This record gives sequence, structure tokens and C-alpha cells, in this order.
Amino acid sequence: MEITLATATAAFRGTSFTPEKRGERFIKDLHDHLDYIEQWAGQWRTEDNSDALDEALAYYRTGYTGKARDYIAAHSRCISSFIAGPSGFPVERARKASESADKRLNEWLEWSHKQRERIARKFNPAAQTVISADDEDAIAQLQTKRDRLAQRQEMYKAANKVCRKTGLDDDEKARQLNDIGFNEKTIYEVLHPRWGKPGFESYVLSNNNANIKRIEERVKALENEATRRENTPSEYEVNGVRVIEDDGDNRLKLFFDGKPSLETRTKLKRRGFHWSSLQGCWMRQLNQNARYAMREVLQ
Repeated sequence: MEITLATATAAFRGTSFTPEKRGERFIKDLHDHLDYIEQWAGQWRTEDNSDALDEALAYYRTGYTGKARDYIAAHSRCISSFIAGPSGFPVERARKASESADKRLNEWLEWSHKQRERIARKFNPAAQTVISADDEDAIAQLQTKRDRLAQRQEMYKAANKVCRKTGLDDDEKARQLNDIGFNEKTIYEVLHPRWGKPGFESYVLSNNNANIKRIEERVKALENEATRRENTPSEYEVNGVRVIEDDGDNRLKLFFDGKPSLETRTKLKRRGFHWSSLQGCWMRQLNQNARYAMREVLQ
């Protein structure tokens, strides 16, 4: 359901001397953004993914418009003393309404950010390179990625300090942002956001920080796994089943004496093992979870 001009105009009557113009700009910005997303995602369109991309864009358009509707519904309850006048102005009610509108705005922007990341992960070939635990230099790759994200985090923080400095005009802020390392397009976007205050939104920093922590946890898990492999024999037996921890293939392999029962095969499949007719064993990627799963099945 599209947002009408009348709805957008009504949302700004309590906060603007020209609600019609604010409403018109809101509708224009909304449509411009959705057109931009169509073009942005369209760069990855292929004959094979065209239907899936259209579905993802339709979902984005519906969701983005719905979040925008939630925001202006909350904003319609906001009032400004400059518009309503200071006499008898309901300060507490105005504060709560403003906080509610800000919350809806942040939810809207964060939803947009996450959905764009989802679209990029799914359709952008350059974003689909995953660091696998099978890679010999997986830890080094992850550490490099973590350091890159940590550097970006510091850049975000420095940029926000610049954007929120008083006494600096936009030209000076742009110069300082360029010195930090941002390009012209990003500088313009953070200094002239369509909604909200100049600078990077708090969710951008929190999401980036969450990615840093996630990578650190993966590094720690891989380091622990390397230590376990050093202290665990490569071949042993559990309840009559020969178990091989194959570091070369990075696989935990189970060799049964004959075909296991249907119940056991079902348990193996449920716990991520698959049958390899080439190697004559049941196996899955070698890690601590695989060891737990193996013992659950065999014990």
C-alpha cells in the first residue's frame, strides 16, 4: 500500500510551517530511494537469478514502504512549540512522541541496511566469498578481515565526531572526512542524510562491532581446534567403530564394520554426516561439534 501525499502532509503538520512541502519531499525521497535500490541491485541481474532478484526487490519495496508508514504514523503525533506555540505546550507528551518517532526511524533505517546486506550477499558475486575452516590460512584470513573491520569502526567513530562538531561548516567537515579516508559519495551521504542526524547511524557501528566479535569468536574456535588436533590421536576406536581425524581432508571419518542399522544411519544424517561411497565411510567436517555428534551417535 503506497503512502499518499495527504498522509505524508498530515504527518508534518505539527512540526513544520510548510507540511505540504515536507510531505512532497518525503514522498519524492521515498520513491527516489526505491528507484536507486532497483538500479543498485540490477547490476547483479543475470538470466538465472532474474526471478529471485525481482522477488527480493518486491519484498524490499513492500517492507521499506511499511517501515516508512510506521515512521510517519509515529511522527504525526509529534508537535513543536514553534508550531503549536509555547502557551500550555505539553512538554512531556511531545518528548514521548518524539522518542517514539525516533525509534521508528532507527528501526526503518536499520531494516533497510540489513536487507541491502542480504541482497548483496545473495546476488553480488564479490560478496559471496566465504572464509572456510578448510582453508589452510583461515585464521590469517579472518584476522585480516577483523583488522579491516576494526579500522572501519575507528573511521566511523572519527567521522561522527567530525559531523557533530559545532563551529565547522560543511566544506571543512568534508575536508576532514576526506582526510579520514572516506570518498566523495560517502562524505555527501553522511553530511546530508535523508533522515536523521549527520554522521553514521548507531546501528552501523553496532552491526560492524558485532561482526568483529563474531570473527574473533571464529578465530578463537579455530585456534582451539588446532590445539585439540595436536593433542588428539588421528585414529582411534569408539564402541567398535574406527574413527579417523583426517587433517588433510579436514574430515572426521567413521568406518563401521558392515552397514550400520537404519536407526544409526538416520542419527548420522541428522547430525550432519554423509556417506562417501568413494572412501567407504561416514564423514563430516572435522571440528569439535563433529566430535560431539560422533559420540552422541556411537555412545
